[in-house]
Amino acid sequence: MLLNLTCKKKISDNLHNIYSKGLPVIQAKFILSNYETFAGILQNHIWLIGINDTIKPLLTSDNPVTKYSYQCFSGIFSEGIEIAFPINSRITLIMRDRQKFYRYLNQDCKLFPLTISDVEHYNKLQIYNSNRFVFSSDNCFEIVKNVCKEYPEVYSKDRNRIKISKIESESK
Repeated sequence: MLLNLTCKKKISDNLHNIYSKGLPVIQAKFILSNYETFAGILQNHIWLIGINDTIKPLLTSDNPVTKYSYQCFSGIFSEGIEIAFPINSRITLIMRDRQKFYRYLNQDCKLFPLTISDVEHYNKLQIYNSNRFVFSSDNCFEIVKNVCKEYPEVYSKDRNRIKISKIESESK
């Protein structure tokens, strides 16, 4: 029991430390001290520029860089990861793991036409990933209402919004 309380105390102290120093400052320091690792990982992904010519716009949110895992882990170096960042309502940057998405290798660094299903997928990721706000260029929030109705935990203020991950280098 003492060990459990000690672990909880350390976690509590760490979270207090994170918030007292300011999460953005800690995040910036972390990124700056690991940028070469991140750059190498992201450079090894397949990069696509998703072009949305459908009638539905791409949404964005207050937390616009999304990760979706097609396997069990969701880190940027995880096999099966897809990272997306909407540039505007018609263009999104997509980065995909080379191992899982090898069939897209010939499309690396090229334009990729999005289907209506793709747009829905990326819009749902924006909704799931948002902290408080979702933005639409045409003020159409029907999909947001539907997702929140189907998955009420998405908009719960009690939802856990911090995820702690460990970055491991490729050489391991």
